[in-house]
Amino acid sequence: MPAALPGIWLPITNIQSSVIDHQVIADTRPHEPSIDDELIDNPNGRIQSSSRLLPIIRSWQAGDRNRHEQTIASGYGQLIANRLDDGWSAYLVTVTFPHLVGPRHVLLARMRNEVQRVYSTLVTYVHRRPRTAPTDKLPVLIGVADLPVAKREKANSPSSCNGGLHFHAILVLPASSRLRGSVVDHFASNADRYAGSNRFVANVHVVPVTHDIHRATDYVFKSVIRRRISYEDAVLVLPRSRSELSSADQWGLERRGAK
Repeated sequence: MPAALPGIWLPITNIQSSVIDHQVIADTRPHEPSIDDELIDNPNGRIQSSSRLLPIIRSWQAGDRNRHEQTIASGYGQLIANRLDDGWSAYLVTVTFPHLVGPRHVLLARMRNEVQRVYSTLVTYVHRRPRTAPTDKLPVLIGVADLPVAKREKANSPSSCNGGLHFHAILVLPASSRLRGSVVDHFASNADRYAGSNRFVANVHVVPVTHDIHRATDYVFKSVIRRRISYEDAVLVLPRSRSELSSADQWGLERRGAK
């Protein structure tokens, strides 16, 4: 397994999946069925009706979309696996929220902001000067909005708020870190800090990923793979690229991080 390249996260932005397509993941789409294919498959050289061809094309299009999103998730999984080969550690993070008001796109934007704030708080514990540190020295967080499976949703569960919207993330920490002790205990003992002054975060639940990082990544991306939420609305990758950072305010860093 090749080692992760320094700064490999630098080109990855949080805007469009096409960035990932061209910079990280090869296009592996199958050949689209066409009328020529239909003629080849038909020994008489005739298309009996257009209605016979349409289901084939629609089936391919649906399958292709799923493969496209699965390929994106697999690409992220490989990037994380490379980090783990370099001695980093991985954690599955679930962030839930209290009741928030607004349409889905507003809720998703607010949730992404809160997940970024959680990351910005954590990063000051990991590196003394996170704003000027090389990106390969900072924690990596790949967050994806998620919706619960309807039959598993309970009315009194934290994720039952906001139509069930919540965030899952894979958090990957470098081997060299200022953070001492258990990462799970760190989040538990600093729950008030991670909840924020406005208490927009209800809970941050953290568990180590001890095996099969690709399966964990697929789990985090499941709502995107199933196309329940679009990639553009769901995915947040941190740290952001330098081109997306114009000031320290975008990091939301605590003053202690600059000391």
